[in-house]
Amino acid sequence: MSSTTRLDSPVLYDWQINENSTRYDPPRSQLSEDGIQIQFAVLAFVNVVVSSATLVLILGILRTRKIRSNAFSLYLLFMAIPDFLGAFFCVFTCALSAPISRYYSEAMCGFQSFYLTFAFCGNAWINLVIVQEVNKLLTYSQNRRRYFPPTRQQVFCKVAVVYTYASIWGLLGAFPIPGLPLETKAYYGFACFPMEVDAPSTYFFYFAFLPGILLFPFAYSVFVVGRIFWKGMLPQTGKRRKLSIFLIRLVSVYFFGWTPFLLLTFIGNFDTLSPWINWGGAAMSHFQGCISAFVVFYTSDDIARQMKLVLRCNLFEGSDDPRQETSTYGQTSDARISTQSLERSGRSKRDQQSMMDMSLHRSINRSRDEDEEESEPSKKQISISTGTEEDGLEEEQEQDVESRHW
Repeated sequence: MSSTTRLDSPVLYDWQINENSTRYDPPRSQLSEDGIQIQFAVLAFVNVVVSSATLVLILGILRTRKIRSNAFSLYLLFMAIPDFLGAFFCVFTCALSAPISRYYSEAMCGFQSFYLTFAFCGNAWINLVIVQEVNKLLTYSQNRRRYFPPTRQQVFCKVAVVYTYASIWGLLGAFPIPGLPLETKAYYGFACFPMEVDAPSTYFFYFAFLPGILLFPFAYSVFVVGRIFWKGMLPQTGKRRKLSIFLIRLVSVYFFGWTPFLLLTFIGNFDTLSPWINWGGAAMSHFQGCISAFVVFYTSDDIARQMKLVLRCNLFEGSDDPRQETSTYGQTSDARISTQSLERSGRSKRDQQSMMDMSLHRSINRSRDEDEEESEPSKKQISISTGTEEDGLEEEQEQDVESRHW
């Protein structure tokens, strides 16, 4: 194996590649100082955008108990966390490297190898878990079986396994182990990542490292999604169809974001490509997290509503103005509260009115019974007054009936 130093000294530039160079040399070369400075500066800006978008998504999911208690929302959360961490740390790596027109330091190279490997591997395997859950949901639906979503404990256990697995690969790339043919170098001068340096590392890279972090979950996800469409497993209507399409869209963004990077990495390791081409593939892979955040924003009304509140610096549940928050059906919170209050007050008024009517009828019956028991002169004397009282009661009853009608 070659030297364990991550950064080559002296630096190998792209114009120094010639017919005497081996196929391991081009990926370790870099542009001129002006060119590498531009690459670092643009990547810093790209990662600011990506980390900001994924952070808004993360805070939007965490903002309300209703959303963060949903299993599929938790999967989205844990899929976005590796994207955010990778982009966030890349901002500092690129911002420190751009002013000096070269990679910042040996220690930074090892740290970047860890967080990039963790981010790539964690995101890929969380996508696989989501695809498995969608496949289970649609299989149960097709077989007319009742589907139970995973509990929060099950989600946390699966995510813990994925994150632990991704961390192990990240540590293997960051800290060289004697006898293990896995070595980190500055890929075209702008990103530190495990790569080929000799024949043993080539076998390990293509048969263990790359399949373990990207190729296997990538291929499995493609197979399952293709099977879903090939067998027509998507329901024609209903919530299951909407949820499945929503999650498949996110997985598709993952496919389109990583396919160019994987192809260019494979081609660049066996043929000489311009450092700008490989840099473009790496930049496109970073945008995968940003595009995923936009897909969630435009396809999930509940999460999008919370993301808008986060953008207005409204970070905590219950601190938002209910007059501004609308439900899925377009009815404001105040309107819902007012409607419920009116319904309750209407029911209480109807109950009170019915009780008054019953007491009124009982009083009329008692007055009639008392009139019959009195003497004849008394009846004649009181007949006028009772007649007027009955007329008044009849008028009150008519008014009550009329008021109840309105």
